[in-house]
Amino acid sequence: MNKTDLVDELALRLGSKRQAELAVETVTDLIIRWVADGKDVRVHGFGVFERANRSARRGRNPRTNADVPIPPVVVPRFRPSDTFRHYVAEPESLPRGRPAARRKPSGAMTESA
Repeated sequence: MNKTDLVDELALRLGSKRQAELAVETVTDLIIRWVADGKDVRVHGFGVFERANRSARRGRNPRTNADVPIPPVVVPRFRPSDTFRHYVAEPESLPRGRPAARRKPSGAMTESA
């Protein structure tokens, strides 16, 4: 799925392609800006977008076999939530009729088996 596919799928749920496009662009813009500013973006049931520091290290040029210094760099990182990992490992457990990452309302009682 690419951005166009995401917008099209969201438009089916929202009823407007323009609203879907605006939603996707706004969310991605906010995530990029917040992470670039050093802030974590945590989405319950989905994961965390954050900045990560990669230390300087030594690499090797495969053609010449020479050591190559690789400088330290700051990169974006995504860490999926346990819920997301569970659904990827067991897709048959995805809930039917409700969003997979929906948070229970505060004070809601859980169903007992």
